Amino acid sequence: MKSLALLATYRCNMNCVFCLFHDRLNTDSIRLSLLNNALKQAAQIGYDSVALTGGEPCLHPQFNRLVEVVVSNGFSFGIASNGYDYDDYIPLLEYGDGFKYITFSLESHEEAIHDRLRSKDRKSTRLNSSHIPLSRMPSSA
Repeated sequence: MKSLALLATYRCNMNCVFCLFHDRLNTDSIRLSLLNNALKQAAQIGYDSVALTGGEPCLHPQFNRLVEVVVSNGFSFGIASNGYDYDDYIPLLEYGDGFKYITFSLESHEEAIHDRLRSKDRKSTRLNSSHIPLSRMPSSA
């Protein structure tokens, strides 16, 4: 599997102290026409997977359509997320084997440190397995 890292948007729902994109936060998102062209070229040189990154990928103003463009071009995909609004990603499970993974960043095992690094106005998200339909999660088994 050859994977293409794609910065879908600079939009973010956090204000992390270590962010490399502070000067661009909440500005640009990739245009779908540009994405479509890039994926066609990437497929020609052997790429078959896309890692959606950001900012926070689900904050792309046309996120659902962005995923459709990825899938319609024959790519599987994964997502790197801060995990704050993880419920936004649950519908992606409908893509079955096309949806390969999601990673949630964790800045510290200590809540106070994690929150201090993330932002001044957002607190920890408690990922609770009872909220995630694990039976529908993609598996490598």
